Amino acid sequence: MIDEFVEICFSREPQCREAIQFVAQIRKELNIGLQKKLHGVDYNSKELTTSINRLIYILTENSVEIS
Repeated sequence: MIDEFVEICFSREPQCREAIQFVAQIRKELNIGLQKKLHGVDYNSKELTTSINRLIYILTENSVEIS
């Protein structure tokens, strides 16, 4: 497995802050989902899916450079 590093450059600070908030939310939801699955509890991934879709929108609809 290769651990990759992605650099994302934003043209405006608010875009960057919003993306960071969604990344934090995604990590939180992944952790919650993993803990629930490990304990045999069902997990509704709607919140996770919504956060991922919002992050994708930010990265694709704005002038963001990904390298």
